[in-house]
Amino acid sequence: MKRYSLILCYPLAITGLMSFTHSVNAEEDPLVAVTANANFDNSVPAIMNYAQQAQNTPSSGSVNVSPKSQKWVSANDKNSSPDAKYSRQQTWLTQKDATIHQLQTQLADKNAQGEISSQNEAKLTAQITALQEQLNQADQTLKAKQDELAKVSSDFTAFKDEAAKKASPVDLKLAPQQQAYSIGVSLGNDVLQEITTREAQGVKVDHDAVMLGINDVFKGTLALDESTRNASLAAASKALYENLSKTESNSLKEGKLYQQNFAKQKGVEFKDGVYSRIDYAGQGAIDAKDTVIVVMKETLIDGTVISDMEAAGKEWSQPLEAYPPVFSGPIKRLGNHGSITVVIPAELAYGSKGLPPKVPPGATMTYNIRVVDVLKK
Repeated sequence: MKRYSLILCYPLAITGLMSFTHSVNAEEDPLVAVTANANFDNSVPAIMNYAQQAQNTPSSGSVNVSPKSQKWVSANDKNSSPDAKYSRQQTWLTQKDATIHQLQTQLADKNAQGEISSQNEAKLTAQITALQEQLNQADQTLKAKQDELAKVSSDFTAFKDEAAKKASPVDLKLAPQQQAYSIGVSLGNDVLQEITTREAQGVKVDHDAVMLGINDVFKGTLALDESTRNASLAAASKALYENLSKTESNSLKEGKLYQQNFAKQKGVEFKDGVYSRIDYAGQGAIDAKDTVIVVMKETLIDGTVISDMEAAGKEWSQPLEAYPPVFSGPIKRLGNHGSITVVIPAELAYGSKGLPPKVPPGATMTYNIRVVDVLKK
């Protein structure tokens, strides 16, 4: 009685469900064909079940049910009761809902994958566009550099052609050409001496820039205006003065210490502002009127050789009284063939100017003097 009371409570629902009862000869909804309970394989995705069943579907659109899964229901069968039919239809609807949910999940996954692919494609497209723009800019920069190089090459070629036209052959066998060449050598030596002096004083000089300036003077086309040149020279002079002041201060300090240590040595005499030490006395006295032939070796206190007469094969000859006081006094202490070491402070040597490029300002000088011979008056 309870079973029939349930049916009576839901007559419309049962009637609707009964209308979905499988019939072998009746047409079905395609989704019904996909989700037919008898043909499903739960071990594979639903889409595979659909493909498998589609292979058994005739082209007419009707559904063939395999003999193994087909179940005929007679009117006398107990399973044909309303409860049984309701239960079967309820099971079928549940399976249908599960299949629909599975298909919806797969469709959502496919849509999500498609959206991610679209995003990746958009990113790659943006990167390609940015790289293309960079390549275009690089091409433009390269073209500009090539144009600049071509212009420089053209200007250089024109300059060489013009110089070749203006150049005239030099015949150094002719006296006027020899004189002009000698003037050039003299000027070149002066320029080189100036450059060397500045570098010794701590001012770095670019030789190529110097030569460019000289060439521009001869061409009459100066690259810098007078105001710029004067400002540059003033800056160079300031830097030179600062370097010289620092160098002189250090030289005076070191020289003073050297003089003090030298003065402590045995046999050193301090007279007329200079220090002298006899290394070999020689023979006989030297009078003021006697001609004294000497060789000298001039060095800095660190041993740097400035000049060496003996190594150069040169001698100095004059009366003793004609020698500078810083030398005449020490030489007078010697006899013929004697030798002496003399230390002269900066103020009695080259002073604050020094002797560029070898002798820095404020340098204490040392001299090794040897008497080669004495010619009596």
